Amino acid sequence: MRTYLINLDRHTERLALILPRLAELEHERIAAVDGTFLSGPMVREHGSAFLAETLTRFERACLESHRVAWTNFLRGGDETCCVLEDDVELSGYFAEFINRPEFNSGAYELIKIERASKDSIICGARILAVDDRELRPLLSPHLGSAGYFINRARAARLLDQTTSPSHPIDWIMFHPTLNPPNSVLQLLPALCQQRSIAGEKLPHPSFASSIQYKSKKPKKTFSMRVQRELTGTWQRLSRWPPISRSIGLLLSAINGDGWRSPVGFR
Repeated sequence: MRTYLINLDRHTERLALILPRLAELEHERIAAVDGTFLSGPMVREHGSAFLAETLTRFERACLESHRVAWTNFLRGGDETCCVLEDDVELSGYFAEFINRPEFNSGAYELIKIERASKDSIICGARILAVDDRELRPLLSPHLGSAGYFINRARAARLLDQTTSPSHPIDWIMFHPTLNPPNSVLQLLPALCQQRSIAGEKLPHPSFASSIQYKSKKPKKTFSMRVQRELTGTWQRLSRWPPISRSIGLLLSAINGDGWRSPVGFR
């Protein structure tokens, strides 16, 4: 399986840290799109609704960078690829799992191999057991786009879906309300995590996230305000723990054998 590593030209420190881990694996560096040179807000206000016009320039850049990786992948002949962002810490078992035939056949559309900001998630019935790891459907939000396996069919669909996006890339790919049931899988424990959430001192300031938030709200037209309020109300309700848990439990009941599990990383 080829790995596509998304890396900004100016983030040489990130590249130097991760390249030795990929040296013996088939990999390709993707020159990331720099949000500094795009249009759009610099930062996102907390709790704001996701609309095409409110995506920050850095959210757009992140999404466009992944689109470049998918495009390059589809030009080749592989059934599955791995996409990584350059600020991830990789498991010592990463090379072993990326070469396993179970993950190279294209049988699974999308597998999140990252531990993101959630300590635990709601999963569906186990689909695959590989050594001491499990593959289960992801039934609750687990955002972040720093590491995943993707097959050709899903990559092609995502390219079509993201020509005019209204959500950030991690919402589009990994939020259960935006994806068909059982179409997104999670590997437990995860094989990577962003260094910014690892709870340790960052090796360089460039490892801090460039997608920032603010509390001051920009001026909007009346129609934009109405749409923002309606969309924002639903998003806030769906993120409220009692509601999100209820949605997860309902999905679990529909799919059977639902359970809450720590994501873990090793």
